[in-house]
Amino acid sequence: MTYEEHLKRARSLSPKQAREELVQIARDQRFAAVVAFVEAHRLSWSQAVGAQSMASDHGKLAHAAGSLHATDRLIGELRTRLRGRAPGSESAGPGDEEPGTPD
Repeated sequence: MTYEEHLKRARSLSPKQAREELVQIARDQRFAAVVAFVEAHRLSWSQAVGAQSMASDHGKLAHAAGSLHATDRLIGELRTRLRGRAPGSESAGPGDEEPGTPD
C-alpha cells in the first residue's frame, strides 16, 4: 500500500481503533523497522541541533530543535501506547481526540 492509501484508512479509524491496531501491529517483530525509522530521524535531528555549524543560524537551529522535540514526543507517545494506560486513567492524551478536532 502507498502512504496515501494508509493515510486514507487511518483517517477512517476512531481513536480507540487506532490504539488497538497500534498495539496489535507492535506485536509483530517487523514493527522494529518502524522504530528504527523513527529513531534514525531522532538521531539525525539530535546531531543537527548539536552541530557547530548551526550555532550561528538561529532559524535552522530552531527548526531542528522543534523537529527533535516533535520526534521525542512521538516516541514518548508510542512508548505510552505500547505500555498501555495506567488503570483508572481518565485523561486523554494526544491522539485520543476524534479526527479533525483541535488538541
